[in-house]
Amino acid sequence: MSESRFHIPQTPPPRSIAPVIVRLKRLYGQWMRLHASLPKSQRYSLGIKIDSLLVDALEAGSAAAFARREEKAPCLRVAVRKIDTVGVLLSLLWEHNLVDATKYAGLASELAEIGKMFGGWLGQTMKTPSTLSE
Repeated sequence: MSESRFHIPQTPPPRSIAPVIVRLKRLYGQWMRLHASLPKSQRYSLGIKIDSLLVDALEAGSAAAFARREEKAPCLRVAVRKIDTVGVLLSLLWEHNLVDATKYAGLASELAEIGKMFGGWLGQTMKTPSTLSE
């Protein structure tokens, strides 16, 4: 019988976690597996940069989730910028045949959806309170 060092909950994350954060966490799990398979030269350069940007996006998204309304937009702008940069760097890996086309397509598609979710959230926070009640 194999024992895991980590407790894996059998229930979904609490509802207090924004859906985009849940999706970004899932994407990060996929990225970790891909990152480990990159050639050493890219794993410790471009791979680490992508990893760092994804963690930064998670941090910014989490900060926005718990921030007051007027403090959300700057956090979300950071998250959007980080996600956009990951997309560019991921395409660079694919263009140089360092990532399988199928894996790239899956990650790029999920990344685009996460970007849209962050963008929509940012758009909602930019609306004035009077616009929201209409």
